[in-house]
Amino acid sequence: PWRLSRAHFRVTEGGEGTGGLQVQDLGSVLGTIVNGTPIGMHFGSDSAGLAVGETEVVAGGAESHFRFLITVEAA
Repeated sequence: PWRLSRAHFRVTEGGEGTGGLQVQDLGSVLGTIVNGTPIGMHFGSDSAGLAVGETEVVAGGAESHFRFLITVEAA
């Protein structure tokens, strides 16, 4: 019931004018959830910014077992 693409999401430096880091869904079928907000081709955006602190990223839908905790430290 859970699927994870080989290239499901990535963490990159922010896009134009955003600065910082972001999580970007790479066109996965079920999307990616960043701190409870879904991103991906079926949602309003394919990326979400990362703030200083901890961010939960879920790959493959809300019930997925593929959960990651990303910690961003202040520069």
